[in-house]
Amino acid sequence: MARLVTRVSFSAALVLGFVLSAGAAGAQMVGGGIQGTIKDAQGAVLPGATVVVSNVGTGASYEQTSDQAGHFRLPALPPGEYQVHMSLTGFRPVVNRGIRLTVGQVAVIEAVLELGQIAEAVEVRANAVAVNLTSGSVSGLVGEREIRDLPLNGRSFQQLALLQPGVQAALAA
Repeated sequence: MARLVTRVSFSAALVLGFVLSAGAAGAQMVGGGIQGTIKDAQGAVLPGATVVVSNVGTGASYEQTSDQAGHFRLPALPPGEYQVHMSLTGFRPVVNRGIRLTVGQVAVIEAVLELGQIAEAVEVRANAVAVNLTSGSVSGLVGEREIRDLPLNGRSFQQLALLQPGVQAALAA
């Protein structure tokens, strides 16, 4: 009887360990995300608006409907250039182009749909705000030019981290 209890408790601990490790692995972000709020010209939220996010490079598209608060959220998108098309019956659709997503970046889009004909469309050609509005994390990308042109001793990733604002080398005492 004692062996059976030991095996059951060991199995329960093993299952609990898998569950906890899966939660930690889910917190890692491989791509980026796009989120935002859709409102009308008076500032009222628009629930039920259709949001279509398209990857310009691959042609992949993702569709979602805004919730009761007018919010939409598309997490875990592969890095690349995107365009976002937002529409609702009775309103002119809005298209945001030129949104570049990098790893870990979440682009925030605040769209205003105006009353009008469906044949008319408002097109916005601008990059999303470069300031991270969704969390307090600081991140950055080291471009191919920096990697190729800078004299790096052995091309260590730790030296590349020093190129980002706010990163300082830890000196040994």
